[in-house]
Amino acid sequence: MSMARFSKRLFCEFVYFVFVSSFLLWLAATLQVGSAGIYLFIVNDIATDPQRIIFMLGFPTAYLTSLVTVQYILRLPKFDFFNRIIAINIIVYSFLGLALSTLRLPLVSREVFLSEFLVSSVLLIIYYKLLNRYFPLRIGVLVHSPFEPFDRYPALNAVQIDAAAIEPNHFDGIVTNLRNESDPETTNLFARLAQQRIPVYDTDNLIERLWARIPLDNLTSIEIETFRPPTFYLGIKRLIELILIITALPLIVIICILIAIAIKLDSPGPIIFRQQRIGFSGETFVMLKFRSMLTSGNHETRFAEKKDNRITRVGKTLRRVRLDELPQLWNVLRGDMSLIGPRPEQPQFTHRFSELIPFYGFRHTIRPGITGWSQVMYGYAASDDQTRAKLEFDFYYIKHMSAWLDLVVLVKTVRTIILGSGAR
Repeated sequence: MSMARFSKRLFCEFVYFVFVSSFLLWLAATLQVGSAGIYLFIVNDIATDPQRIIFMLGFPTAYLTSLVTVQYILRLPKFDFFNRIIAINIIVYSFLGLALSTLRLPLVSREVFLSEFLVSSVLLIIYYKLLNRYFPLRIGVLVHSPFEPFDRYPALNAVQIDAAAIEPNHFDGIVTNLRNESDPETTNLFARLAQQRIPVYDTDNLIERLWARIPLDNLTSIEIETFRPPTFYLGIKRLIELILIITALPLIVIICILIAIAIKLDSPGPIIFRQQRIGFSGETFVMLKFRSMLTSGNHETRFAEKKDNRITRVGKTLRRVRLDELPQLWNVLRGDMSLIGPRPEQPQFTHRFSELIPFYGFRHTIRPGITGWSQVMYGYAASDDQTRAKLEFDFYYIKHMSAWLDLVVLVKTVRTIILGSGAR
């Protein structure tokens, strides 16, 4: 990035931060002010009370922390930036609430706290969108690398270039296939780029980082053998899932009873639908769902279709808000499934996909989930090609499994449920 462009970006970021900090302080004061007016509130209440000052300054401090974290985690533009920003702000405001509680400040207002969280989240998203619109990363893609994945990526200014005619200081990064042997001309280019601190990205690795999926075309057995989820985190994740389900059990039971009554009144047939699925280590288990389709004597295994005429009236609502999956919490308690992981597939499909798609069986190295990275990023797969594309997201989750990624999945799952998108 040129010095002039960098200075302009830095100035714009500073102006935006000053504006947002001032706005957050004004908002916090406005939500607390009484009938005396904001000026008298500042003079008589804020200026004379150190605890109130600390409370007020906590919000621009939280925003600055979130802003710095966003710049670090999203230094390369992310396709799912919205959910990551929300997740970052949830963590920061959780620590802010803990700090205020530790200091025993009696001024914490739920209205103020929630309003500041929502407003700062919106302003962070606006900041990130403006930054990528007016200061997009300029990426040079060498001619022997695929150009299309970067050309259609939002927030990137991708240019296809030749190694012999490149001006390194015109780019924020260079993309090439580092798996191939480099000729002397390309090697010299890499040396020049290193001297100018301009990063060189491998094509597949950058696609993985940008699109949050792992391309299958060049995946090797050596690489996929390194996709080993951390054993310690798997144990912690299992414990947290059990605590969450047991804690919410009374509410879950009430919701299940209401759904069961609605299903029974809507159409004849069983309340619970049972189906064999392939789970951890390729073992078969019986997955539970609320029945959302009409019962028939036809047991043919096939993909669900859009506007499938087998779906009942109640089933349509259940599928839209994903409540048909609620009985799978029993599968989680039993250890058949996890809250987050690759969706379990039917045995017939699993056998076919294992023959058609390379490394398909590696998705069974972890427990399948009620929701998952591929579900929230890709949605429903209704063909072999779509299943292959969806597997790329499953592999990304297996490779990068962490508490952070699970939090992003949960945020995006809630958003998907609210919007009702992707249901079949």
